Amino acid sequence: MAPKLVHDIKEADSFRPKITCFSSLKVVYHIIRKLTEKQRKMFESTCFGHFLGIHKLQFSIPIVHYLLLRVVESPNTDEMWFKIEYTATRFSAQELCIFTGLNCSPYPKVNVHNEKMEGIGLMEDLLNIDMSLYNDNLESIFMEASSDNDLFTVKLALLYFLDTVLLGREKKSLKDKEHILLVDDIEEFN
Repeated sequence: MAPKLVHDIKEADSFRPKITCFSSLKVVYHIIRKLTEKQRKMFESTCFGHFLGIHKLQFSIPIVHYLLLRVVESPNTDEMWFKIEYTATRFSAQELCIFTGLNCSPYPKVNVHNEKMEGIGLMEDLLNIDMSLYNDNLESIFMEASSDNDLFTVKLALLYFLDTVLLGREKKSLKDKEHILLVDDIEEFN
């Protein structure tokens, strides 16, 4: 059911946009260059594998701004509604899934408050149970990592891709502990 078509942003409160895109496809090139043939095939079999074929990232600030000015009230926090001309248009996880080709099933629960973290490979190897890993650290860790352990290298590539391309976080952003734990369980991650 379409929501009541009342704009979230009143025209008097509109503003000049300042939108920043932190996503970078150089990560895709780093991953392709770094992974061995076997590791690349492993990466391609994951939920992010099809993104290795992307050669250009096009981000349109005017379109995003246009849409944000047309957001309307919605009782459902899992979707956004826009009033474009006289039509109500929905954007939810279902549409995101269609656009990106990602599996948008419910997000798996990961116990990030578990006090005993031993035996968690990626967490242990990357952080020594220290959560001070930032995006810029991850880039250098990935580029300098030994590629002897195929599974570890692919997990590291997935984490690198997730936070720097899909989520497009700033280089000074602290890594989300939940993402590290989720990538470490590659079956659940996919």
